[in-house]
Amino acid sequence: EEVLAIYPANRVLTHALSETVERIREKRAQGDVKPFSNHNYLKTVYQSSEQLFAQGSNISAREKQQVSGSDSRDAYFQQMKRMGVDVSTLQGGAEWLQKQK
Repeated sequence: EEVLAIYPANRVLTHALSETVERIREKRAQGDVKPFSNHNYLKTVYQSSEQLFAQGSNISAREKQQVSGSDSRDAYFQQMKRMGVDVSTLQGGAEWLQKQK
């Protein structure tokens, strides 16, 4: 309850809690059984997780903004056609013209 009062219940918190539990288990396996006195370790892991997920979100947003290969191919053939080039003579142009019909 204390943690949920501090942080919103989202995937960042889920990741941070999972990482924290793993570190506690590793410490226990090495013989360190001293409990944490507060949530400072979780706070540190949460902040790192926030940055990790923010970077991932930025990458996803950029990938969505990129034009797919088929879109750029269509744009290429359309531009060539507007410029008066016989698109059927270009590699893949005949197939593109057939799809346009």
